[in-house]
Amino acid sequence: MVSKAGSVPVNGEGIALFGRRIGPVMALLLLSPFMAEILSGASFPLLPIIFPPFIFLDLGLYGCGAILVREAAVRWGRGWPSILALGVAFAFLEEGLVVASFTDPLSPARQALDASGTWGAGPDGANWVWIPTLCLFHAVVAIALPILVVQLAYPSRAAARWLSGSRAAVALAWLIAAAALGRAIFSSGVFADRYYAHIAGWQVVATVAAVAALVLAARYLPARIGPAPRPGRVPPPRSLAIMTGSAYVIYFLAGFGGKGLGLSPALALGLVIGVAVVAAAGLLWLSSRDGWSDRHRFAVAAGVGWFYVGLSLLLGPLNLVVGALTGYGLWRGWRWLRVGQGSTGTPAPEQPAPESALTEIARRHAATPNLDDDPRRRRLPFGWP
Repeated sequence: MVSKAGSVPVNGEGIALFGRRIGPVMALLLLSPFMAEILSGASFPLLPIIFPPFIFLDLGLYGCGAILVREAAVRWGRGWPSILALGVAFAFLEEGLVVASFTDPLSPARQALDASGTWGAGPDGANWVWIPTLCLFHAVVAIALPILVVQLAYPSRAAARWLSGSRAAVALAWLIAAAALGRAIFSSGVFADRYYAHIAGWQVVATVAAVAALVLAARYLPARIGPAPRPGRVPPPRSLAIMTGSAYVIYFLAGFGGKGLGLSPALALGLVIGVAVVAAAGLLWLSSRDGWSDRHRFAVAAGVGWFYVGLSLLLGPLNLVVGALTGYGLWRGWRWLRVGQGSTGTPAPEQPAPESALTEIARRHAATPNLDDDPRRRRLPFGWP
């Protein structure tokens, strides 16, 4: 439902697509691979048309992966620490087992970082700059931020399970099938004549053990870490988006462009980890304050999103189209949260408009629950259910 005064959503589900029940699942299924592969420039925008198995592969890996991560956190009663731990486990699954870029110097992704594939690599082929860089990328861009955005789009479904047991099993089967197909494709040399996704037997065992340990840790991590909730102000959402985007620029340049910038592997690794630690500590501190709202949560995602919108200017005309559409989506989401819900879920200040429109807005806002006042959301960072 939209208001007559500017076509702004006012009912708490204003930008939701596909319907309330299936909508969150479909949105996350599509948004995760879009952010991780298309928006980031990792894949050519028309690849789903040129190479149709890509659709099954990326929806299964990224889409089902993100859905299952969120579903596990909800069923376990966990929060963002578990989301991020499961995101790192997903990184080890994809980059460690399916693509094997963690251990194979001939990986096309590794060679984009360094033509020889050896910058930052140890004698076993593992790259100790690439591994934490990709773990953070998958945990944040492929898993956590899509979950955050979709939950903001469907606030009334944010605390609910999205899958029945049978549908969760289907998603898990799709994920496993996509991983197996991806492994078969990459090990066949389809994408590069001399790339066969090499990984030694002991590296397979170590990677599987890392995935299992991360899943186990996610099961028992506390739902919240950091300061206890307390009164206090937070920076305006726009300032927070700028700070988030700036931190991501440093991470991206150090992790993906360290060799080109002349950084030593040790310095690049230090910057990647340092930025991650500082950003996490800052967000935990800010999110514990009463002034933290849905607009601030969206600003965290928008800061990263706007970075990739800017990056699209350097990647070609099709990527520029993707970036422009993403920029429009970020603007619409920001406007929806600002005018439709307000910064804390309360009605927006009255604007000059016909009295009937204002009455309709006030009535619908009064009927919309203020999820930020829900104590289950208040005690967790970013308002996790």
